Amino acid sequence: MDKAQDFFEMYRTHPLVNSILTSLHLNHPRSRLRNFALTILALLSVYSLYHIYPFSDRLSFAPHEDVPFEVWEQRAEEVKKAFLHGFHGYEAHAVGHDELLPISGSHKDPYVRILS
Repeated sequence: MDKAQDFFEMYRTHPLVNSILTSLHLNHPRSRLRNFALTILALLSVYSLYHIYPFSDRLSFAPHEDVPFEVWEQRAEEVKKAFLHGFHGYEAHAVGHDELLPISGSHKDPYVRILS
């Protein structure tokens, strides 16, 4: 077994974990029905709140001042340039890796330790 399996096996067989899982009755049919009912209730609550309190007035992305269309076009072009600059840096130095380190021009893979 590798380290991750040893870790999970150690906690799976721990007496405290067994007593907690036994007290929760997670495999009992009534608990599955209860969890399903609570999920439906939560979804209905979110759905009804969404329609009772419309967000369209609060989340308006329209400009608060009269700005000419040319200014918005120029700003959009600057955002595109900034994105492409970052993306091309990632392509050049870190494709296939998790993160780009822009100052050193290298990359790192912090999630490899978690998955292996």
